[in-house]
Amino acid sequence: MTFLRRLIWCVLVPLAAGASSPSQDVWRARDLLGPDTWAEVIRIENRHRHSAYPARFDALVFEQGGILWFYVPSEGTQSLSLYRNHADADKADLAPLLAAIEPGFVRHREVSVVERPAAPVANSPLPNGCFLECIARWRAKVERGDQGTRPRLLSCYTETAAGLRGHTVLVYETTDGVEVLDPGWRRPRRFSRLWREDPMALATATLTDEKIVKARWVALDPVPMPLVAKAGNSLRWREVATAHLAPE
Repeated sequence: MTFLRRLIWCVLVPLAAGASSPSQDVWRARDLLGPDTWAEVIRIENRHRHSAYPARFDALVFEQGGILWFYVPSEGTQSLSLYRNHADADKADLAPLLAAIEPGFVRHREVSVVERPAAPVANSPLPNGCFLECIARWRAKVERGDQGTRPRLLSCYTETAAGLRGHTVLVYETTDGVEVLDPGWRRPRRFSRLWREDPMALATATLTDEKIVKARWVALDPVPMPLVAKAGNSLRWREVATAHLAPE
């Protein structure tokens, strides 16, 4: 059983003033994953007075790449599971995993869809949502039948006064090379196929304005068959289950 170091993925730009509340953004994040992805919106009670988290707030827990992840709009996405290939057991007992993030998380419960807050249509990007947006962008590519193989997430890290912070982009291969798609870009950028197994080279070339200190791959789950079927005869991609979390 392999231990996972807890890492945080979030955008590297300040949050824009949005029209939605944090709770509404959590539900927006849930929508990005689609109904076929295991995910729960939970409400957490936090008794740590000096915590970065409020006394009560909603968060999203979801499965991707064989582990559980934790998203809140203010902090972005971080790994919740402590071990690889332990997701099913983790779903049954979230409490110790939540306490590992913040000891003040003393109680939580699932928030049902009937409790979902009403919200206007939000056109702004999901706050600190790069990790989730990348998953959604790959699903959209598959649904359109776009070209691409070996999809992976690439998380790139910089040192800040608050600690290690990161940004996640989508990476996949085409017949012309390796393409990188940042959720904030309209179009992907193409790089040499020689970099397909060099996360640091891709991260440095992608985020040219940042000093990258670490980069690592994160697995993407296979796209559900209904989306594959919807792509029909235009389908020009295949998935290869070789993406993985790079060793520490």
